[in-house]
Amino acid sequence: MKAGTYKTSGPEGSLGCYWERASNAGVEFDAIIAHLDGSGRVTVNKGEVFKSTRCQEWKRTG
Repeated sequence: MKAGTYKTSGPEGSLGCYWERASNAGVEFDAIIAHLDGSGRVTVNKGEVFKSTRCQEWKRTG
């Protein structure tokens, strides 16, 4: 995902929407910069990795 601000309308189903910003593509817990379980807005900075699960489409807002 390119750097910028994005939003989603929320979860695809009843299990909720989870997203995280990370400093790298690894699975280490200390690489996570921010995370949220739910709908919302996120700003992804250059060089960060963005992952999401069970979320509706993310649309760039800025």
